Amino acid sequence: MRRVKFKYFPFSPGIPWKVRRNKYVLPEIDLEFWQPLVSDKEIVITCFGKTLENFFALAFAEMLLKIGHKNVTWKGMGWELYRMQGLIEESESKIESGHLDDYPVPLFFDKENRVYMNVMYNYINYKSLYGYYPLENNNPLLKQLGDNMLVPWDFSYLPKIRKTKEYNINKKFILIFPDHEDTMHEVEFFDWSLQNIREFVALVKPLGYDVLIYTKHEFKYHGIDIKLINDLYIVFYLLNRVSFVLSSTIDWLLIAIMMGGAKIAGHHFDGKYDLHKNIEYLGLNNVIFTSEAWISPFEIYTHLRQA
Repeated sequence: MRRVKFKYFPFSPGIPWKVRRNKYVLPEIDLEFWQPLVSDKEIVITCFGKTLENFFALAFAEMLLKIGHKNVTWKGMGWELYRMQGLIEESESKIESGHLDDYPVPLFFDKENRVYMNVMYNYINYKSLYGYYPLENNNPLLKQLGDNMLVPWDFSYLPKIRKTKEYNINKKFILIFPDHEDTMHEVEFFDWSLQNIREFVALVKPLGYDVLIYTKHEFKYHGIDIKLINDLYIVFYLLNRVSFVLSSTIDWLLIAIMMGGAKIAGHHFDGKYDLHKNIEYLGLNNVIFTSEAWISPFEIYTHLRQA
């Protein structure tokens, strides 16, 4: 890479970080180099994101335990997801989201024998050493997060949810996430009115599908022949069994892919929001239906009928 130098920081002792353009630290360092430096310390996974980021942070726990670290904790948002993963506990560290701006590296130390892995380092934008001159990061979202693991991505690091609640359903089903909440991303992958949902339900019922909706606004959907879900523990049970997922946000589309073999559909975006490139990073081959234009209920019905 052009114009790359190396720089050391007092809060990350002994680690030579690559610095591009004398501004941007790159999360590139071999496992054999950094692992011995942290082997006797508590490793705190820090993530103050929303749904997608907090879920992907679980992969850090899977990875660290898999490569032999025993003292792993977390700090940030998404406490319910960590509880459902069932691997690690919350750290006693007092670190907060604003503190991360003081450390322009993905891995840093404190004075209490803790090491922090910043899941969202250089996320969305590359952050300069000086706090200004942000540079947009156009890598797929999952690669942006995965690079901060400081190891090559491996399929075995996919997050596993070990604690769920069973839900009795004995038919094929489609899971819809219509709410555009709990996300950091404004782009919309799916936008149907209530009439569109009614039309879709009428189309897919004869194909043998039930339609389930995860929402915090159940009152909107009274009178439609669907099943409403508002329990995360049930949602993750269903994501291991679902046939098709529709979501207004990229968060649940990518989580569905990471959870199992679901097919997904959504609007096509380039750059960091490209669904194909995000899934390619994971090394998976789930079926994706995307369109440059608005996707109608009949298009999804046609896709399901031909599957």
